[in-house]
Formats: sequence, structure tokens, C-alpha cells
Amino acid sequence: MRQTKTLLVLLLLTVLQLSQLSAQGSDTTFGIFRQKEYYFSNSFKLNWFKAVEYCRTRGMFLLSVRNAEEREDIIKYLASTGYTKSHKGLMAWMSANDLGEEGEFHWASTGERVNYPNWSDTEPNDYRIDDCTGEDCAILEYWDEGGANYNYTFNDRSCMRDAQHIALSTMESKRLANLVAILVGFLAIGLISTQQDITIGIFREKSYYFGNTFKLNWYKASEYCRTRGMFLVAINNDEQLNGVVEYIEKSGFTKTHGILHMWTSGNDLGEEGQFFWGSTGERHTYDRWTKNEPNNEKHDNCTYENCLVLEYYQPWSINYTFDDRPCGAENFFMCETLYD
Repeated sequence: MRQTKTLLVLLLLTVLQLSQLSAQGSDTTFGIFRQKEYYFSNSFKLNWFKAVEYCRTRGMFLLSVRNAEEREDIIKYLASTGYTKSHKGLMAWMSANDLGEEGEFHWASTGERVNYPNWSDTEPNDYRIDDCTGEDCAILEYWDEGGANYNYTFNDRSCMRDAQHIALSTMESKRLANLVAILVGFLAIGLISTQQDITIGIFREKSYYFGNTFKLNWYKASEYCRTRGMFLVAINNDEQLNGVVEYIEKSGFTKTHGILHMWTSGNDLGEEGQFFWGSTGERHTYDRWTKNEPNNEKHDNCTYENCLVLEYYQPWSINYTFDDRPCGAENFFMCETLYD
């Protein structure tokens, strides 16, 4: 009970500190509405994947609009920036996408299903740009002559589209939510550890979840981690790798399996050959590739390799190295909690 009270006091103090910092902020691109912090960038354009990375480098997420109240907050915030007074239209990336499964839209920021019925007429329609490109990422759109149909409603667009009509990136802060997840995670892990659950553990000041009982494609694995308040794992140095390997081996997985392909958050979806960690937005700099990787191997006319696995395979002496694989393939995965 004493530990619980201490954590609650810490949480309360952190809320107060965040409130004080918010009140001191003078940057006009930032705004606070209903305990959410927004950053509005209208000076450059990015494709959806790069927008995700950019937001994460700021410790933020691409926007989610989960209900009418959040929609009204965004409208008020954009009005406060003066943008809608000087522009007739708006097309801004949100975190909603159906990359994991066609027609099943989820918020990448939280992993939650998109349940708010705020789509423009006839949308989403997954319009085919070409044989390999449909529309899988969602924008918030506004057109002053469009009436109710384009009045801050949703539309699916090609995730790689950035030069045409994508005028801004909008993000919402989850720092407080992450803190709550971390504190709750410590409480939960403390209870779980007494029951000897081997799928969750804390190593080297990080908590991990090893999804070794079922496989998911890269997008769904990322969503699953977010529903737990966690992220697909990032491994950028020897110390981080050792922590991950130690945890995998303590789980007993390698004693019963001679091979492992495990999703990390690494990917070059935003730009071919430029690998970043989706969890943090940081560039992938850890040179520990399997021989002749990454090679972006072509699997069919529309499928290449853009997402990173950590792989282990005894017969070929592959000892926890990186390999790029098709993002739609199903593999085991590892989630981690980030302590920003």
C-alpha cells in the first residue's frame, strides 16, 4: 500500500510540473487543449511514415481524433493559429491507418480501433493509385467551400503522398499518458513477477514484453505494443542488444527453438535505405546486420523488404543480427517501455 501511495504522489507532482511548464510555453506552434499538447507544423511536408518519425523525435505522436470532443479541440486549436483564416483548405496526416489489415483502421498512436464515424462521403475508399499503391493512411481534411462533407472529416490517402496538398503535421503529446503507463506497468509487473510470468520483465531499467506465443505482421505488432502502452523494441547499441538477448534467453525460447525472427521498430518505409526506429524516430546507426543485409529483396511486383527483424539461427551461425523483411510477413515481436 505504501508503494502505491508513493507512486500516486509522484504522478500528482508530475502533473503539476507539466502544467507549470505548459503555462510558461511561448511558442505559438504549441497549444494546450483539454490536457493535450499540440504542435502544428505548416512549413514543410512529409509522407506519413516520415511524419510518424518526426513526431516521435519530439516525444509526440501523429494526431488521433477519437470523438467529437477531440475534433472540436483541434478545430479551436487550428483557429487559434490563424491558419484557417489564411488558407481555404487543410489536409493533415493523422495516425489512423489500415496498413495492418485492409479496411481495419487503427490509431498508430494508441493501437486503438478507429470507431469515430467522421469520414467524408464515400470514404474510406482505398482508391488505387496504381497496381501496388492504395490509400491506407488517413488525413483530417477541411475545405471552406465543401460544406459539411469537408468540415474536418477523415479521408484515406496514399501513405507516401507528401508533396501534394499535405500542408502540415499535427501531433498530440502523450508524455503524461506514457508516465501513467510506466507507473501502472511497474505496479502490474510487481504483481505479475510474484506469479513467475516469463513474458514480462525488467532488464537494464527497461521493461519488455516478448510476444513469442503468436505472430503478427509489423503494423499489427506495433499496434499491439501501443495497446499495452509500449513500443516495438529499438536496439541501437551493444548494451541494448545484450538486455534484449538476456531477456529472450531467460524466457527459455532459444532452448526450445533453433530459429527466431523477431520484429523490431526499425524500418525504411519513409525512404528506401534510410532506416529509422519507429518507436523513437531516431536513425538506425547500430551496424549489426546479417551478412549481405539489408538487401530490400523483391518478393513480388509489389512486395519488398522494409521492416527489421532481429534474427537468430544456430545452423547458419546467425547470432542476433538485423535483417530486413516484408512488413506484411508475420513474426514474433518484442515490446518495450520507453522512459523519456
